[in-house]
Amino acid sequence: MSRRATFGVSGVGLVALAAMLAFVVFPSGGQSTVFPPTGIYRVASAYSVDESSIDNGTQTLWTTTTVNAFRAFYVTVTGTADVHDGAVESLGCQVDGNDCAPSEFIRIQRLNDDLHDNSVVARWCMILPSNSPNSHTFTIYQQGSGGTFVYIEKVLITIDGAQSGACDEFPSIGGDAPAKAAQKSH
Repeated sequence: MSRRATFGVSGVGLVALAAMLAFVVFPSGGQSTVFPPTGIYRVASAYSVDESSIDNGTQTLWTTTTVNAFRAFYVTVTGTADVHDGAVESLGCQVDGNDCAPSEFIRIQRLNDDLHDNSVVARWCMILPSNSPNSHTFTIYQQGSGGTFVYIEKVLITIDGAQSGACDEFPSIGGDAPAKAAQKSH
């Protein structure tokens, strides 16, 4: 038994298909577009399976510098964390030396017991002044206090940017405080 498939496109159909594809690929019709476009875009991300620990102090987990024209940044840290003997564990964020919102440090764990392998998330939003430069330095910190060592491991850090200059595009979860504008002018 022989089977045969045939594909054919008429001249008119081919022109219509090409026009439709051109619109999908180039929706502006060839006009110039402004960069960055509106919406939320991934600026940077890092993943680590290494464990980091601290006892009554603060240490830098990650620092990166990006070059872009975004004015609002959403920083999210997701990981697995441990606390021991009633210690307090917090994560901190700064952009260009300014504290992220709702505050520089967000307490992620504190109980009067040993807690192992807990899922933790800290989120911040930072609105930069319109006259800030296009190069930004992001720093994420880990802080431990009030007991013995605190640990964080298997960390995913993401930085998303929005040209809108507002933090209202980031979906609100829980009781996040409103965004805080940069404290320093650049």
